[in-house]
Amino acid sequence: MSGQTSGTYVAALYLRVSVEDRGKGKTESESIRGQRELLRGYIEDNEEFCGCEVDEYIDR
Repeated sequence: MSGQTSGTYVAALYLRVSVEDRGKGKTESESIRGQRELLRGYIEDNEEFCGCEVDEYIDR
């Protein structure tokens, strides 16, 4: 967890486009979609993240 605001935790997801997906002109690459699913699944499966705010950052 990256920080705390008003007693609520904030988790930050950092997603990066893979080299293979760069320059393909898609609105969202398969690598971004896969990373998002993996990380959000992890957050959902772990009680310690229950109720936390989730921020998402994408490096294109």
